[in-house]
Amino acid sequence: MKIRRIQIPHFRALQNVDLTFEPGFEQQIFPLGSRNGGGKSTLLQLIFTLLKCSSRPEQHHYLRNILSEFIHPPDEPEKLIASITLSFDGHAAEEPAALAEGFDAQRSPEVPQTAAQDVDLEFLSLGPQFLEEDFDGEGTAVDFEVFGQDPEHIFPELRERLAQLQDYGARIDSTELTPEARKQVAQDIAKELRLTDPGYDQDMSATEIASILDREIRDAEKNVTISRKKIQTVNEHRFRIKRLLKENKLFLITTFHPPSSHSAQEPGPGYYALVARVAGGSPGRLKEQLATASKSIFLLGPSMQQYLFLERAYRRSLVATSESSENIQLRIWPEEIDSAAVIYAREIARAETDLPGFFAYDWLSIEPLLRLFRQARDQDFANAVKTGNYGNHYTTMLAEINTLLHQKHVRPLEDLSGIQFTTQSPGGEEVALDLEDLSRGELKRLMIYAWLKANQTDGGVVLIDEIEVSFHPDWQSGIVRELWEWAPQNQYILATHSYEVCEALTPAHIRELAPKLATNPKPKTNASGS
Repeated sequence: MKIRRIQIPHFRALQNVDLTFEPGFEQQIFPLGSRNGGGKSTLLQLIFTLLKCSSRPEQHHYLRNILSEFIHPPDEPEKLIASITLSFDGHAAEEPAALAEGFDAQRSPEVPQTAAQDVDLEFLSLGPQFLEEDFDGEGTAVDFEVFGQDPEHIFPELRERLAQLQDYGARIDSTELTPEARKQVAQDIAKELRLTDPGYDQDMSATEIASILDREIRDAEKNVTISRKKIQTVNEHRFRIKRLLKENKLFLITTFHPPSSHSAQEPGPGYYALVARVAGGSPGRLKEQLATASKSIFLLGPSMQQYLFLERAYRRSLVATSESSENIQLRIWPEEIDSAAVIYAREIARAETDLPGFFAYDWLSIEPLLRLFRQARDQDFANAVKTGNYGNHYTTMLAEINTLLHQKHVRPLEDLSGIQFTTQSPGGEEVALDLEDLSRGELKRLMIYAWLKANQTDGGVVLIDEIEVSFHPDWQSGIVRELWEWAPQNQYILATHSYEVCEALTPAHIRELAPKLATNPKPKTNASGS
């Protein structure tokens, strides 16, 4: 998959964005530049979240988070969030022999490949006006809120409560009870009633309890009837909205609360809908294309970036005063108080788990490297099972990794539970190094390599934010060549302030967001990277 065009009319700092990425370039690497505040990070995050999360309901809260920043004028039926043209690579029909041979199998060159397919995706926000206009006045009470409701879970609870109250009534009204037994039953029921309403008196008489139960049973029966009607109404509204979306060939993704204005800090009133459509395609086919895109989009960025797809409270904690930050922390993790940075780091770690394809590349973490070694080990074992001989994936991988470090080596532990870094002393002896003995740039370069390889990104779109951070200028220009060597089937879009990154490619590769960057690059330096 490749991105061919991105259009964003208005989203936060992004205004009238229209970027194209030509398919004819041999190196599909596009530095994306702008001045500070130009929206580079916002662009990468919006594209990543739309393509990664739209087909996965369990990830829709990330979409709702990022769309809490999107302004939709209430008088507009629909508003374009982003238009993305994707090119899906052609695929050959699967060969039975290749399927039987496992992951090392290669497709036969004789199998014909299908042509690449360009798909124009539009992501839109639908407001209340969309429903009112298209329902011709019938749906003025219909709101996208119905997709955020689930009255079905209320109804069983109400029925269970009614059955419980009726059971209490039958027990207290039993003619087989002696006066003493009736008194004991009354005490037991009073105790159970106090669990839901502490206002009830523990010493109520049997007569008082019978009267209370009679009233509560009538109220519960009324609530069950109301709930039945509510479920029927909501389901009718859902059916009408689904029919309307189908008629307009729209794929409903999720609902969200946009802010009421540019200055609003909290979501405004009413529900809006995030939908997608594709020219000439059906919602069913669109869903399949979004699922394919979800597996092929990747985002790498610094850990202290304010990620718009995280909950607003986490982002605000980074810029809050000590007192207000503590209040935010208590709401998020009431069992303990930590610094805002620690809390934010936890949320990023959670997002990395929830969003395969997202990686904060400047963590002091060796997990991508360990994962890569485990994969190579498993490949060698699978080769031994298949052929009787172990493969050389592991040794080849280790040799390649060690070329990335200057006068330092990687030594995985035997059980692959950790990594040891070593170097040679002037006397030729191997000396163990601690993780902190590697520069941040060395570790970042190593982890990007390992992450790309371990995630098998070939053929995907890799968005990288501020790739130059922690790199010497020589490494900033060198990382462009290395990305292409490590995973040449990918397309890379690099948000950057670095002239060195841009100069590593032809001017035709560079994309800019207004206002345009200055044209006088800084002089180069020949110092070594670290």
